[in-house]
Amino acid sequence: MMLSLSTRAVLGAALLAALLPLAPGTARAEPHDLALVFDNSGSMKGNDPGFLARDAAQQFVAGLGDDFRVAIIIFDQSVRLAVPLTPLDGAARDDVVASLDRVNYRGQYTQTAAALERALYELKTNARDDARRSVVVLTDGIVDTNDKARDLESIRWMRGDLAAEAADQGIRVYGIAFTDNADVMTIQSLAKRTDAEYFRAAGPEDVAGAFSRVGDLLRAPLPQPAPVAAAPVAAAPADAPAAAPAETPEPEPAAPVDGAPGADAVTPAVPAAAAPDESAAAVPVPGDAAVEPSGQIPLPEVPLPEAPLPDAPLPDTSVAASGVAATEDPAAAAPEAAVGAAGDATATDSAATDSAAQVADAGAQAPAQVPAPQPAGGGTTSWVVVAVGAAAL
Repeated sequence: MMLSLSTRAVLGAALLAALLPLAPGTARAEPHDLALVFDNSGSMKGNDPGFLARDAAQQFVAGLGDDFRVAIIIFDQSVRLAVPLTPLDGAARDDVVASLDRVNYRGQYTQTAAALERALYELKTNARDDARRSVVVLTDGIVDTNDKARDLESIRWMRGDLAAEAADQGIRVYGIAFTDNADVMTIQSLAKRTDAEYFRAAGPEDVAGAFSRVGDLLRAPLPQPAPVAAAPVAAAPADAPAAAPAETPEPEPAAPVDGAPGADAVTPAVPAAAAPDESAAAVPVPGDAAVEPSGQIPLPEVPLPEAPLPDAPLPDTSVAASGVAATEDPAAAAPEAAVGAAGDATATDSAATDSAAQVADAGAQAPAQVPAPQPAGGGTTSWVVVAVGAAAL
């Protein structure tokens, strides 16, 4: 079936309207949840006998977009949630607007702090996660609970804890101070603490303008923080030569030391320890074995006790008396002379024998001297000859 040109145009326009919000780059309305707090105390009737403020509030809600959800809170000596957060679509919008007809200005007191707490609670518990959240408060007076002390406590509660809670939750509190009797200081403090605005309405005819300005702020996009510009990074030149590595200076050679084995020596020569002189004769120690030279300090000599010898003359031990031929080395002939002297001693008379016995007794007291071993390196060894009587032998 063929469609008429007009029918196709209507269908095309409807399809375009449906697809337009989905087009890339198309800005969509930001969802917004709002709580309207309206003063219903008896003083409002004297300031707004024609209910112009109530009518302005109804016009304000009726003019909000479909992206809004609105809650209505009416307060006087009590606080009432007339309508919870409700989407403004179709017949629901009319219900929200009609809920303000309950405002009759017959309340006795003004529980502003309790009404604000109820609005914050509704937004904290029922607001959408991706929605902006706001509160709009209209009042014509100050907090009045019929208790001065309680009034002051309620004001401190609003300016302190409730304002801090709203700021922490990201809830903006807009205020409309109706007449000059309104608590402008508290309304201003709430708006400033939550990054919102407040407006004055001197008479009923000014309320509609104040609501209109609040509506403009609610529809406007939130200001975005200015991006922080990154610090420019200076690019290195492409042809810049690479820096040459730093040269480490070599240490200067030390000055030559006097007596060093060369002028180019870096460190002074250390003289080697002197080797022990093997040619030096060791000092013979009577009665002890010879000590080999080892570079150590020699032990001191310990003198032996000397035994007194008798005054009798010793036998002649010369070479001529013994009959031994002389040699070039007197030390070599000494033993032979000692032997000859011993043979002649046996042929002597009894007087010589007695003398020999005395000598033998003296020799028993003192040990016979023995030749010390010849030290290394040669040299002449001295002999100590002691005549021993034949009888002792």
